[in-house]
Amino acid sequence: KEATRLNPMTEPFQRRGLPVASAPFEQVTIKPVEGAVTVLITALPYYFAPLPGQNLARFAALPDYHQYFGEMLEAIAAELSARDPSHFFKPFTDNSPVDEQKAAWISGLAVKGKNNLCITEKGSFIFLGEIITDATISLPVTPPEKRCGDCRRCIDACPNGALTEEGFDHQRCLAYLTQKKGELTEEEQAAIRKNGIAWGCDRCSEVCPHNAGLPTAPIALPPNQLLPRLTVKDIESMTARQFRETYSRRAFAWRGKATMLRNLHILEDTPNE
Repeated sequence: KEATRLNPMTEPFQRRGLPVASAPFEQVTIKPVEGAVTVLITALPYYFAPLPGQNLARFAALPDYHQYFGEMLEAIAAELSARDPSHFFKPFTDNSPVDEQKAAWISGLAVKGKNNLCITEKGSFIFLGEIITDATISLPVTPPEKRCGDCRRCIDACPNGALTEEGFDHQRCLAYLTQKKGELTEEEQAAIRKNGIAWGCDRCSEVCPHNAGLPTAPIALPPNQLLPRLTVKDIESMTARQFRETYSRRAFAWRGKATMLRNLHILEDTPNE
């Protein structure tokens, strides 16, 4: 821990309250990056307590983390480049050439939970991001002392039976269903209606004991503004372009108006004409 604290490669992360670990690029590659050797993987907490009437999952109620987190990683990459100009440092959030979850697990930044999420020392309400470099870096790290063991709270609480002891069926996951384009089956519509969620799902993380007592994350504090709820009335008169422009800084905007409006009609039990 002392070595990690003093390492000039980790200090820019730690100063911003971000954990960091390293993984060999070749072990987590999805798309090649010429010269890449190491992935510096990090996690941004985003927890906040549920709000009255909330029908958007936390990640969707927040400003789009790609911009917020992306700016942090760009600043860190610039610092690292200034410290070591002989190597490149390229930041990524989500749209990444590596398997971010695998990088988090291999590096020791997180362990894999039964909910198929990364559980870190700061819980599973986290966004992953990374900096890829051609420098050879191996950071000492102590994996989180968090294990699922015999616990099955997430499995029992999963709204649509997507989680089992055997694994994860993404096609039954409520987060997947709310983002799925086109018509939904009666069963899929019933799952959305029953659970009162228009976008995403937090249930498996909410019941996880490793998330007990989490503080409100900086990204959820002013001046950032939360949008916990949408209604049909909020968006039905908008054009597709107006929807994208109005919610351009929200994580659901990329899918477009039609999918969100469909979900809201399901929740309000009104015809989607």
